[in-house]
Amino acid sequence: MVWCGALALALALTLAAAGGPVLLTAAVVVAGIGEGPQLTAVFAVRHREAPERLRGRVFVTGASLKITGFALGAALAGPLAVRSLPGALLAGAAVEALAVVAFASVRVGTGRGTGSAPGFIRTGPVGSECRRPETGTRHERAEEES
Repeated sequence: MVWCGALALALALTLAAAGGPVLLTAAVVVAGIGEGPQLTAVFAVRHREAPERLRGRVFVTGASLKITGFALGAALAGPLAVRSLPGALLAGAAVEALAVVAFASVRVGTGRGTGSAPGFIRTGPVGSECRRPETGTRHERAEEES
């Protein structure tokens, strides 16, 4: 699901770079389709993994990191956008495509041709060793151990 969202965002940025009102409208729709599930997944993981007493801090820290990353990206893309707006959009599409490649190298296996068994995380290229992730949050595991 995560890689589908990143691919949708790469497609949206490519469509926007092509120009024209119809393609720009399509780019906005595709970007929404790609971003919506990603944002929902981020919130779900934060909620599931953060201990209840720290959940507010985790959400605020995540939001702060996101805003900081956005500001750094804008600072880097600004000079590129001044020279070539389509170039800046295509650079953004390339970053999204690289995110898909990075995700593919460390994704959870489904057991269907992924090179790993269901529920295992591949920590290297396809065919490399896999390990089963720990279940539950760190907080829940600590309670079980005590």
